[in-house]
Amino acid sequence: PEQLVGRTLVEADIRRHTGCIVAALVGPDGMQTNPAVDKPLPAGIDLVLIGDSESERRFLSRYPTDRRRITLLADIPAESRPFV
Repeated sequence: PEQLVGRTLVEADIRRHTGCIVAALVGPDGMQTNPAVDKPLPAGIDLVLIGDSESERRFLSRYPTDRRRITLLADIPAESRPFV
């Protein structure tokens, strides 16, 4: 989401505000799991989040974005998840 570009995960405090955990960033160089919390988020990345549907609703309410730009691991069957 544009509102997060240039902010660190610490500054954004996504978990406190939404209940979602940022598990990975997906960009042109592939997937980065366990992203650094003190590095500014670049433009053009997708987020992989862990949370339930209520957390997703709060995330999308706070950070309006194309739903296709985020992946919520609760939405993916366990056997299809890219990591555990």
